[in-house]
Amino acid sequence: MANQPNIKAHSLTGRITDGLMLAAFKAVKRNRGAAGIDKVSIQMFAANLDQNLHALMRDLKDGSFRPLPLRRHYIPKNAHGLGHGDVTWWHLRHD
Repeated sequence: MANQPNIKAHSLTGRITDGLMLAAFKAVKRNRGAAGIDKVSIQMFAANLDQNLHALMRDLKDGSFRPLPLRRHYIPKNAHGLGHGDVTWWHLRHD
């Protein structure tokens, strides 16, 4: 039997911090994240932000977090494919 190299696996849960969780929430809020299948909006999550972020961080770190299924959103197609703007359109829209 050939020698197999030792494979090391590292968990990233030690890098999850309060600051990282808050920055991620702010990014979702800034991008106007929509409610998912659970119908929890940004405003609803923000109403108890500290408790929600700590609960989510705890679940991520102890391995009990299980994501919900994605909510399907229909995007009507046109002659040019999906109705999604190009990079220039997004820059103009967010300036």
